Amino acid sequence: MNIAANGDISFYEDTGTTAKLFWDASAEALGIGTTSIRSNYSLDVRNAGNNGVNIQAGDATADIALSVGSTSTADKFVITSGGSVGIGTNSPSSNLHIYDASGGATLKIESNLANAYDSSRIQLLGGNLSTSEILLGDASSATVGRIIYRHNGNSLAFDVNVYTSL
Repeated sequence: MNIAANGDISFYEDTGTTAKLFWDASAEALGIGTTSIRSNYSLDVRNAGNNGVNIQAGDATADIALSVGSTSTADKFVITSGGSVGIGTNSPSSNLHIYDASGGATLKIESNLANAYDSSRIQLLGGNLSTSEILLGDASSATVGRIIYRHNGNSLAFDVNVYTSL
């Protein structure tokens, strides 16, 4: 163990040559497996290949941000100060925002496939006079199509380009 004059603290592995746990006093950040903590991270965990988990906390954008992988990997999971969750985006525009830059964003809900009686569900709950909706969109319009359940009339509608069918 070494405590520097500036308050940095290093804990070394068994041979005493490589710091495995490092407290950066000026940045108030902890490095595990590194003494070069990445900017804006409160906790930086890496293995010998610079891969690991990085946690950023307490800035104006996010209370918690996680990135996994190499030093160039962008945040993979963010919880904003307002409580929104972003997966693949660091600026979620709704309560849960999933983004995949490669074009294949998928939300998967899976039950126990070994049990033939297990079910998977998506449950949309709304007030007695409201609607529950599934919106379908593209680059030109976020609501090109939608499936609407109207609670006050117990009706289901399918809308495509403002036309209702069924």
